[in-house]
Amino acid sequence: MVQRQTLYADILLPLPLGSCFTYRVPYELNGSIATGKRVVVPFGRNKVYSGLVRRIHQIPPEGFNARYIHSVLDNTPVVTPDQFIFWEWIASYYMCSPGEVMNAALPPAMKLAGETRISLNPGVKAPEGSLSDKESELLEALKNKQPMTLSEASKSISVSRIFPVIKSMIDKGLILLKEELDDPWRPRTVRYVSLREKYFMEEELKEVFEYCEKKAPRQLELLMAFFRQSDGEGQMKNREVDAERLTGSVKGGSAALR
Repeated sequence: MVQRQTLYADILLPLPLGSCFTYRVPYELNGSIATGKRVVVPFGRNKVYSGLVRRIHQIPPEGFNARYIHSVLDNTPVVTPDQFIFWEWIASYYMCSPGEVMNAALPPAMKLAGETRISLNPGVKAPEGSLSDKESELLEALKNKQPMTLSEASKSISVSRIFPVIKSMIDKGLILLKEELDDPWRPRTVRYVSLREKYFMEEELKEVFEYCEKKAPRQLELLMAFFRQSDGEGQMKNREVDAERLTGSVKGGSAALR
């Protein structure tokens, strides 16, 4: 008679906490759990997170009963032992927690939590017959309300274990996390002002000065500021100025520039 093994797993969560948390592995997950895979675990009273398996062992925690892991999200590990060691070195060097390093290192789609918000991926349609019943239900629910938290998604399709459904739909490109849609890492852009090619000619430019002197003194003041601030002396085509800097140097500069 084969005796059942009771396994425990130390789970790293993407939170600013000092150490891993120990959870009990349900017997049916003994064959699928592995170091480096993501698992879904309860945390606190009502929260749920996806964390990374750091270590698997048979040592029950002292002083409390370990809660059960809900599910395993990955077929193969997404983080290697060397990466864990590297994260721990970073945490030590920068005096932070491994969870904070994990949070910075993993892309948003790999850090799921109960309050993570999801939306439909614009322009992407599921091939006919490629979705499960629960995925189809969630797709319809998102058409009526988005973004939606994973907790709301779970209630909308009456399923307690929403994470595997969400992961499958992310893998199919059907939904995006709000962090991905917001894309906070946009490049900073600066608007510059330059002369139109027509006014590279001295005669044309002289006419503009004469017109502004008679009809638009504020625009004349802005034009003079442009030449004071611009680069490329002697080469009209190389002259350009930061629009914000230019308009800020003249009273009513924004209206004059328009």
